[in-house]
Amino acid sequence: MNMDLLTKCMTVVSKCLFDARMDMRKLHEVVLVGSSSRIPKVQQLLQALLYGKELCKRINPDEAVAYGAAVQAAILAGTMAQEVVLVDVTPLSLGIECIGQVFSIVVPRNTTIPIRKEKIFTTAFDYRTRVRIQVYEGERARSCDNNLLGTFVLSEILTALRGIPQINVCFELDANSIMHVSAEDITTGSKKQITITNDKGRISAREIEYMVKEAERLNAEEEEHRRRVAAKEDLHNCIVRTRRKIKKRHNVLPLAEKKKMEDAIDKAIQLLLIGETLAATTDYQDVMEELGKLCSQILARFPPSAANISTKNVTPLKKPKYETID
Repeated sequence: MNMDLLTKCMTVVSKCLFDARMDMRKLHEVVLVGSSSRIPKVQQLLQALLYGKELCKRINPDEAVAYGAAVQAAILAGTMAQEVVLVDVTPLSLGIECIGQVFSIVVPRNTTIPIRKEKIFTTAFDYRTRVRIQVYEGERARSCDNNLLGTFVLSEILTALRGIPQINVCFELDANSIMHVSAEDITTGSKKQITITNDKGRISAREIEYMVKEAERLNAEEEEHRRRVAAKEDLHNCIVRTRRKIKKRHNVLPLAEKKKMEDAIDKAIQLLLIGETLAATTDYQDVMEELGKLCSQILARFPPSAANISTKNVTPLKKPKYETID
């Protein structure tokens, strides 16, 4: 009758071990704590989950709970005689918003603090002079579904085509959970940062639990959103590459062939403009395949003239190496 509840307990154990990045096969001891650990079925399910690992039953589970509570009380009162190390972790993932309202995680949930983590991003559009950094905490794929902690603008960045500037975003949390978030253009050295404290715009333990459960419940939908945004970005990259190739052949392409490609590009742009809510992942993929096939056939027959092939400032036509921000 209680099998569904007992199974949920095993799910929690698996989740805790996963978050702690621990291999179930490499646990040294499994100590049972709390009254429920006396239930034979709980012990049986736990042992099966841990690949037959022998459970430690030498400790009284009720005394262990009482002792732990006493130790915690002594720590809070400042009367603990011996040193006890408590490890604090980030309750939610921390990151910034990328193109398409995608939440890009820099510091994963349950990372021990203090911690310093960095991640490189790039620009989504050509010749940007500034980018906006929006800092979020949460577990959802869309940044708008997470909790906004702060926003700042990094200016005086490298003015170049999309995908070339490198912007290093750094999250640094100290032992008091005070967070410093900075962004620096690697080329120009321009840097900006903000400080976020625990008492500013942070959410409660109940809200954290709700956000984690919602992320688990909507996992399939969230993954589809990520795929859709990635497909949209791929189509955008395809349009940019194709336009650059047409530009290099402007004096050798017949007007009729050029119009065919421009019409195909216009169709692709119309799809980009209607938004992710109305277009599916396959829509972006199909249009990109159609555009790529048509343009490849035409461009192969008309190579660029020598006058239009520059050896200076050659821009790679590949997909940007890093995630893009606006």
